[in-house]
Amino acid sequence: MFIIENVGSMITKEGSTFGNGTEIEVLNEGGGRELPIFDRLSSQIGYLTVLYRHDRDFTDKILLLIRDYCESKRSDRGLIQSGARVHDSLIIRNVFIGSYAIISGASLLEEGTIRSNNEAPAFIGEGVIARKFIVLSGSKVDGGAILDKCFVGQGVKIGKQYSAENSVFFANCEAFHGEACSLFAGPYSVTHHKSTLMIASLVSFFNAGSGTNQSNHMYKLGPLHQGILERGSKTGSFSYLLLPCHIGAFTVVMGKHYTNFDSADFPFSYISEEKGKSELTPAMNLFTVGTRRDIDKCQQETEERTQISWI
Repeated sequence: MFIIENVGSMITKEGSTFGNGTEIEVLNEGGGRELPIFDRLSSQIGYLTVLYRHDRDFTDKILLLIRDYCESKRSDRGLIQSGARVHDSLIIRNVFIGSYAIISGASLLEEGTIRSNNEAPAFIGEGVIARKFIVLSGSKVDGGAILDKCFVGQGVKIGKQYSAENSVFFANCEAFHGEACSLFAGPYSVTHHKSTLMIASLVSFFNAGSGTNQSNHMYKLGPLHQGILERGSKTGSFSYLLLPCHIGAFTVVMGKHYTNFDSADFPFSYISEEKGKSELTPAMNLFTVGTRRDIDKCQQETEERTQISWI
């Protein structure tokens, strides 16, 4: 059983794949790293498909498997699975709606798949505009978000007028207020502020400070460059990077940087701007990195509980 109430139009045109197989220009706006999105995509598959283009045989094989799967999704009819609720929405065109999914107040959903289940229902809320998209279980997209050629993994939250195109957001990411273009957001990446633009970058377990920005058109040659901010990196308020750049794991970037650099060999560092130049301070982040701090805190709490239990 499902519920449809107060919907402007809900139609499926002939031969839709419901967003599966849509190729997005992720990581590099100039193309060459296109990723076909589909409803079983993981961050691992995405990484291998996008970053291993130097291995042509491997790339051809994995793309063939993905395209065969996407073709199996082609249908002349839409599907609304049991437990789904669709109400107060305007246009729903070529959309697969999974079980127990909730669509409430969406403006336009076109050519997409919403995977959902009873344990982790997906939610599409008020004012959302999404074209050529995949949304997986447990995710919430609302607050007037605009998605164009995007993949939204499990447990992701996107809202508060966030805008994204040609981007992927894997498990447990959060994106509010800002903008993304050709962003590869690995698990637990967070951007929560206005005036924050994430562009042509690969991140994971990442925290974007307010006003974070990048540019990828060095020497006016067009959007040809890309950035890699390794696991656990963070950008400070109004930080700027001129791509290409490669930032080491668990590094904090502060200030505006107009030169290209590679700090992959220096994790847990601070990269700051000093008199217009980029300055790296190695290992400074080891003192405050959350992972170590949380371990120490957990050990302390465990010892305290043990003492109390003996008392």
